[in-house]
Amino acid sequence: SLYSVTWNFGDTTSGPSNTSLLYSPTHTFSGPGTYIVRMKAFNSDNCVDSIYREVTVYKDPDPLFAFTSLPCNDTIFFRDSTLVAGSGAITSWLWDFGDPASGVDNTSILQNPYHVYLNEGTYPVTLTLTNDKGCVDSISLSVQKFPCIQAGFTTDGTLCARNKIAFTDNSFPVTRINEWTWNWGDGTADTTYTTFAPTVYHTFANAGTFTVTLSVETLVNGVTITDNMIGQVTINPTPVTYFANPPACLNQFTLFRDTSVTNGGLINKWKWYFSVNPADTSGLRNPPHKYDTAGIYNVKLITTNQFGCKDSLTKPTRVYGLPVANFETSVACQGDPTYFTDISSLSDTTLGAWRWSFGDPATNTDTSIV
Repeated sequence: SLYSVTWNFGDTTSGPSNTSLLYSPTHTFSGPGTYIVRMKAFNSDNCVDSIYREVTVYKDPDPLFAFTSLPCNDTIFFRDSTLVAGSGAITSWLWDFGDPASGVDNTSILQNPYHVYLNEGTYPVTLTLTNDKGCVDSISLSVQKFPCIQAGFTTDGTLCARNKIAFTDNSFPVTRINEWTWNWGDGTADTTYTTFAPTVYHTFANAGTFTVTLSVETLVNGVTITDNMIGQVTINPTPVTYFANPPACLNQFTLFRDTSVTNGGLINKWKWYFSVNPADTSGLRNPPHKYDTAGIYNVKLITTNQFGCKDSLTKPTRVYGLPVANFETSVACQGDPTYFTDISSLSDTTLGAWRWSFGDPATNTDTSIV
């Protein structure tokens, strides 16, 4: 009786798979071509016989296709762009449009079909080719059915109350959109325009989370088509800068004191500018400063909180000049009154107080405020 069989498929590049001990094996050839396949059969008396046959392996087709998808057009056109038909000519095409909701229209046997997608989205489309040798292969690609128009926007940077926030409009296609409307979600009026603006600015008066909606619309065959995007933006609090700056006298320290309102954030940076000199600055919260020239200085304070939100305030600070003290006296005679007259030079304000010391501490009238 038949005892065993051995196979050699003549496909050395397939490695260990090139042989088999099964009675009815299968083999996947590593490439097209003509292979010499040998089978040996052994019976229970260990007698052996073999047979050789040529097996021709044909090349599969290498499917490829292209498609055209346009906004505001439900129909996508497909084109078979296969360059390699394999060992023979293509004899059949089978398209699966990945749109089961379309029922029997989900497939086609045309070489260059079209399909109507009722809903926007991405669909897995498969093209299966068969050549005249019976070889079959397929390819699947993701095909996007674009919406007629689509609203979209992004923001970046630090989002701070009382500051302009830049919204980047990513809606497409711009050439089809004829109106844009922004609803800021903060109770302010909507912003509507009909000419594309890549960046739109809005200022939120207070911190918080706001729902921003961008609506776009177009007119197609007399029908208004709209789309919108809804997004939430979180606006961080911005401090309100205040500071105290009492007037000072020349060559005396002025103490500047930060009195800013935090609005719920923590102020962690201060930048003072005491004059037009860019080096005349301080990073302290409450810095002292001495001026060497009398006048009015526009002092600026910039406060920054933990979120990076900034505010600034500029206030005039008065630095008064010093009077030049001087006096004259009458002739001083022992036992007679001596008259002292103030002839001091004013600076930039009137004199408000005098204090005399006559250098005669032995008397009770050695000083005067007259």
